[in-house]
Amino acid sequence: MANPPINSSDSSSEEDTALPEVLPVTRGSSRAKAIVFFVVKAAITVALLSWLFGRSEQLNAENNPFLRPGDLALPWIAAGVGFCGLYLILWTFRWMIFLHLLDLNIGFRRAFQLTVVGHFLSMASFGGLAADGLKALYLIRRFPDKKGKVAIAIFADHLSGLAAVGIAFALLTWTRVDDITGGDSPVSVWSLYVASGLWVLTMLGLVLTVGMAHPTIMSRYGSKLGFLKRNEALRNFVSAWDVFRRQWRSALLACGVGFPMLLSYYLIFFAAARAANVDVSAIDLLGAMPVVDTLTALPVTVAGLGLRETLMESLLGALAGVSFEDSVRLSLTGFGILVIWGVLGATAFPFLRLKKKTDS
Repeated sequence: MANPPINSSDSSSEEDTALPEVLPVTRGSSRAKAIVFFVVKAAITVALLSWLFGRSEQLNAENNPFLRPGDLALPWIAAGVGFCGLYLILWTFRWMIFLHLLDLNIGFRRAFQLTVVGHFLSMASFGGLAADGLKALYLIRRFPDKKGKVAIAIFADHLSGLAAVGIAFALLTWTRVDDITGGDSPVSVWSLYVASGLWVLTMLGLVLTVGMAHPTIMSRYGSKLGFLKRNEALRNFVSAWDVFRRQWRSALLACGVGFPMLLSYYLIFFAAARAANVDVSAIDLLGAMPVVDTLTALPVTVAGLGLRETLMESLLGALAGVSFEDSVRLSLTGFGILVIWGVLGATAFPFLRLKKKTDS
């Protein structure tokens, strides 16, 4: 099926209006607070890993992938690295659709470089906010008169990813809900209901925002609604979302890319299971991954270490009877594959020029 055309030739004059700085890039917390936050995360990470490794003599020596990397199947490691590369390429493509719709064209090479460096920052425990900050800093210096559109491009990318997570939950997790929430699983059925409810509310909020951005609605009610009446910058910011209504095919394409992107990420851990000689089916692993991925995105530990292994143990044990040692081995091997691309992102960082540039 051919991709729908991505163009903005039918954009109204409102879209071409430079948006004011409604969401400026902030420097974040003070350095002292950032250090304290990192130390707390590191302490939790060390505590969880020490608890996990202290539970098994076998994990400490015979089956530890970091202590015995020679036991790993290298062809499957290579496959995992390939899946991770595909994940980052699809992420870049999705983000480029939003950039194009908002007239923030930077080209694939630069967009991919920002994505890979952002992956490194996330792995280095600076988190997703640091990756977003890097993208915002680059785009604002490249397009200083389009700060509002920069914010929308980053925010829309996250929302499309959230839409893909909802699809993954519906197809991979809810179909196995009895197994996932049974036994000693830390995930209850009510927590899944709550997560699904929040997802529905977020999607409804997105639809309402795009609907409110319609020129007819904004011209008729934009100056009457209290929260918009007092803030012209916010009215302009909301109006800019109308591009997703006018170019709805491209917007849907971006959302559609999100699911194969997530699937590529999940398959990294399937390749890791094969590399570490862990006997688990793709169906069982994919059923656990939406929950694992969502919870490890929380800023609790460094790059999800410790928390990911704990969740893998509980969920894969409930779904497929995978042993504690095998679950931890699988998770650490998958993390190692992610680190490989993190190192590539670190090497690309020095070549990312953040100086102001007016040409393309």
